[in-house]
Amino acid sequence: MRAEAGGEATELRSDHGFWIVRAERSGDVSLSSTYWIAHPTSARTLVLDATIFPNARDRMSTYDSLAATMSWKDADPFSGQ
Repeated sequence: MRAEAGGEATELRSDHGFWIVRAERSGDVSLSSTYWIAHPTSARTLVLDATIFPNARDRMSTYDSLAATMSWKDADPFSGQ
């Protein structure tokens, strides 16, 4: 998943056994963090993008916490669940 996210992604810990990586991109005014969250059984992936402005850099930990708590049930009939 790190390669899909650009190779420089940071692995994050999930509260529910999902795989999560965060890729960051810097712009002129803001930092963009893209979270790739993969379901542990089917590997379906949810991609979330968060924009963080310089005066709110401390919010990165808030976004990391939100990504870590996300989960969903996979309704894919081919996933084995």
